[in-house]
Amino acid sequence: ECTTIRVKYDEGFASLFGHVYPKPEFMWTEADKRLIIPTNYSLCIGFALQTGTLLLLQCFWNYLSTAVAKRNFMSSKEFKLYVIWTILTIIAFPFIQFNFTRSMYDPTYKEIMPELVYSCGLFIIALLGVRSNWKFNKLLSATKQANNYRSMSSKIHHFQELNRILTVALFIYSISLIILCADGLTGKKTLNAHKFSADFLICNTNVASIITWTVLILIFHPK
Repeated sequence: ECTTIRVKYDEGFASLFGHVYPKPEFMWTEADKRLIIPTNYSLCIGFALQTGTLLLLQCFWNYLSTAVAKRNFMSSKEFKLYVIWTILTIIAFPFIQFNFTRSMYDPTYKEIMPELVYSCGLFIIALLGVRSNWKFNKLLSATKQANNYRSMSSKIHHFQELNRILTVALFIYSISLIILCADGLTGKKTLNAHKFSADFLICNTNVASIITWTVLILIFHPK
């Protein structure tokens, strides 16, 4: 991210047909053109690792349920599905970057398409968060007869609340990013060209991202 920002600020703007635009990539210096290629691939690897971490969080809920309530949170098939999904995600993102780097596509696609796939993945994970919340309620109902129910329910409620915050943050994060990416694929790029709408969606994305990763740290390191 820092490298991308540095390159785009160093390259600055260009005047095309009487309008000022961020300088298109074909007008960049050769050094910056070479630098942006590994930067884009490293960003895609970051997207893959972030998506994989959030997917494997679903597996962590199963571990938590087994450790606290001695009950399974999901079936073994669902557990394996998340692991396979994570592996495929790690493979897919560099391939997406490679595919849209080809000259047959618009130069902006190599930035937009990985982000669009990433945001769609986050949206699906947010939906899984809604499902996990329902499973937490089911788990609480199933453990009411346990001798240590008060202590057990306190722990479960704590992680359920963190899951709710994470789910809301993921919905805001993913929807804002999907809107920005989808608008970037249009000819006019209305929302991205309008300062208020672009800043509003970018701020939503950044704040939701901070909340997402802060909550994730609190889940894995509650102390």
